Amino acid sequence: MACSQKNALLWGLLRGTIHSARLALAVVAAFGLVHALTVYKLEYPWDSIDVVLFTAFGHWAVQRGSLSWLLPLLLVGVVNHETALYLPLWCALAAADPAISSERRKQELLVASAGFGLGAGLIVLLREALYKGPANLPGRVPEASARWVENPTHLGHNLRQWLWHNWGAGRAWISLLVLLAALACAVSIVQKRHTRAAFWTLAVLGLIFVFGYANETRLYLAPLAFWFGYAIGMLRPTSPWRCVFCPPCRCNKIHDASNGASRPQPEGAKPSADQNTAGRFRGTG
Repeated sequence: MACSQKNALLWGLLRGTIHSARLALAVVAAFGLVHALTVYKLEYPWDSIDVVLFTAFGHWAVQRGSLSWLLPLLLVGVVNHETALYLPLWCALAAADPAISSERRKQELLVASAGFGLGAGLIVLLREALYKGPANLPGRVPEASARWVENPTHLGHNLRQWLWHNWGAGRAWISLLVLLAALACAVSIVQKRHTRAAFWTLAVLGLIFVFGYANETRLYLAPLAFWFGYAIGMLRPTSPWRCVFCPPCRCNKIHDASNGASRPQPEGAKPSADQNTAGRFRGTG
């Protein structure tokens, strides 16, 4: 069911931004293919729900949508999985986004503080109330939960897997993809393009190495879904309902700026060759 919701959300976002139904279908199929190629041997129901949440979150983030939209995403995410704390992490990195106003930056830092407090508190309460311990399966020895002070040892294990063991055990593609993702983020930061998204992705990758297992590819579904939603949000909307998370006036400004659109010309003026080319590229010419 969550897989169907994920595909429906991707399709809805794409059909609101591009004319071609075939192109929208191709992007949905591409996401499914990437997921299939990186699928982990054991994925949980909350992983698919994370894909839905972070696709919507990436779409919200690139549009710099209303902060009121973040609350329902956070509440649903907290009930689903601890990865919901990646949402206030985005707001905590507001200083890395020079395009927002100082007032918006203050608001996002307040939302980050409240989001971390509320999210962590609800996660602890739900875990204490509902978690019954590891399943008692025959032949399975449950792993002892590592305390925070033991995370350096856990991090060392992940680094050894990533830097050494994966390359000779048929898992080199995991280390290579993580390395390429980190390098792409570093280049983006140096070039000052999508700086906050790059910092956020590096932070998420770091948290996976500290608290998770680097070879569990299901843990990378959240940033992967985020970037699909983020990329979709950068396209110029073509449907009457425009973007989901922001009013049309703000939406126009954001997408005009990201696509390099010029100011409106007087009525009857002929568009330039560059504008015609841009229109054809966006599927609107």
